[in-house]
Amino acid sequence: INTDSTVIIESQTGSQIKIQPGTFILKNGQPIKGNVDFKFREFHNAYDILRSGIPMSSNQERKDFLQSAGMIELHAYQNNEELNISPDKNIDIQLASYKTSEGYSLYYLDNNINWQTRDSFESKVNVRKQDKLNKLDNIPIKPSEEDSIKDIVFELASNLSETPYLRPFKDLQWKIDEKEVNAKIIEALRVTWDEVSIKELNHRKMKYELTFRKKMEQISDSGKVNKIIINSVVVYATPLLNKKNNMQNRKAFAVQMKGYNEILDRIAAEKIRVSKEADLVNNFRINKMGIWNIDKIQKQENIIFTRLTFDFEKEIDLEINHVKLFVIYEDDNSVIPYLLSEFKKIGIPKDKKISIVAILPKNKLAVVENDVIKSRVLINNENIYLTTNKVDAVSYFSKFDGSVVGSW
Repeated sequence: INTDSTVIIESQTGSQIKIQPGTFILKNGQPIKGNVDFKFREFHNAYDILRSGIPMSSNQERKDFLQSAGMIELHAYQNNEELNISPDKNIDIQLASYKTSEGYSLYYLDNNINWQTRDSFESKVNVRKQDKLNKLDNIPIKPSEEDSIKDIVFELASNLSETPYLRPFKDLQWKIDEKEVNAKIIEALRVTWDEVSIKELNHRKMKYELTFRKKMEQISDSGKVNKIIINSVVVYATPLLNKKNNMQNRKAFAVQMKGYNEILDRIAAEKIRVSKEADLVNNFRINKMGIWNIDKIQKQENIIFTRLTFDFEKEIDLEINHVKLFVIYEDDNSVIPYLLSEFKKIGIPKDKKISIVAILPKNKLAVVENDVIKSRVLINNENIYLTTNKVDAVSYFSKFDGSVVGSW
C-alpha cells in the first residue's frame, strides 16, 4: 500500500481497515514515505485460533482463558523492517463479527505474552453488506414513448453499473401482445422493481417470460420491521427485432441471451460471496500493530474434571515428544491447552460442544469429536480411555477454511 494517501482495505469477511496518510514510522520514530508491505489476518472460530498458536490465557497462571468474538493481527514493513504506528495516528478497524459481542472487551496481546484490556469498541450492523446485496438487485421498468394503442411496448431502463446483467439488452424494446394486457400489467409499468428474471418459453415464436419482483417492508406501529414481503408480476413479452434479416436478428438476440445468462451467473456467485460476510462489525481504533481481540473470560461452569488417557500415548515417547492437548469450545471460540502433566485433570463441560485435539509428531493430529467425548466422559467421572482419529493437520484444518481469513 502507499502511505501517502488514505487506504481502505476490505476483507472477504466484511472487515474494513482504514489507514490515513503518514500513519507508519520506523521504530526509531523516523517518518517514512512511499510503499509499505501491510499484512493482516483474522480469526473467527476456535480452529483458526488453535492453528495460529496465539495464547488465549489471560494471565501467566493460566487460570482464566479468553472467549473470542473476533481477533485480528496486523503488521507493516518497509524494506523488511517492521514499522510502528505514529503516536499522533490511529488505524480504524471494523472487525467482522459472527456473534453478538455483549459483555466482551477489547484486548491487546502485549509482547505476544499478556492480554491487556484496552479502549472500548462499538458493535454495529454491517451496512456495507446490505448495500452490496441491494445493488445486485435493482431494476426499473418504463413504457416506451412509442406505445401502440393495443399492444404495450416497453424497455428495461436501469443504471447498468448497478444492474450489469441487463447490459446485453441495452436499447432493446419488448412487446406485450394486447391479449396479455391487463390492469395489473399496466400498473406494473408505473413501478420501479428491484429484480427481473428472463426465461425463454418458445424459441420459435420468440416468446419470453419476464418476472419482476420488489421487496417491501411491513412496519409495525412501533416502527419496527415485522417482515419482508416480496411482490411480483409476470409479463409475457416478445423482443422487437427488425423484420428484415430475421434469422440474423434471431442469432444476434441469442447472443444477447447468452451474455445475459453469463452475467447472471457471475452475479449469483457474487451474492454467495457477499452473503458470507458477517452481519455485524465491531468498530475500534488501534495505536499499536500486533494482535487485537474482542474477548471475555471463558466461564468454567458445569465442568467435570476427569483423567483421560489416549491411544496415542502407546505410540510415541512422551518423555521426548512433549505433547500438548487442547480442549476446543467450538461455539464459544475458546481454546484451552493442557500439558502432559495436566492430563490427569481435564475439564469437560456438560453443556458445551467441544472437541479435543492433540498435536503429535510428523504434522499429525489426534482428534476426539464431541459426541464421543460426551458419550464416554459424562457417563461417570472415572478414568476414561479414548481412541482418537489420527489425521493430517493440513487436511484437518482445511475443513474450517472458507469465510475466514486465518492464514497469511
